Amino acid sequence: MLFRSDRVTAQTCGGCTVELFVADGAAGTYGEGTLFIGSAVADAGGLATITPAAAAGPRVITAVAIDGMGNTSEFSRNVTLPG
Repeated sequence: MLFRSDRVTAQTCGGCTVELFVADGAAGTYGEGTLFIGSAVADAGGLATITPAAAAGPRVITAVAIDGMGNTSEFSRNVTLPG
């Protein structure tokens, strides 16, 4: 995931939905999401740009990708979203 000011950019399969969550663990670990904060559908090249719900300060986030058949990926590695 890449961060630009108030946006998160993720690479996934074309047409897949990426959902962002506040993570249940520290950055660099794997875990699960605890609070949904945004989603976007990736373009044909697999690029999804998400504007997460506003919050004060940095927070640790994770994501999943969902394909057109409803298959869901594992949660991504947790990363820190700058505040």
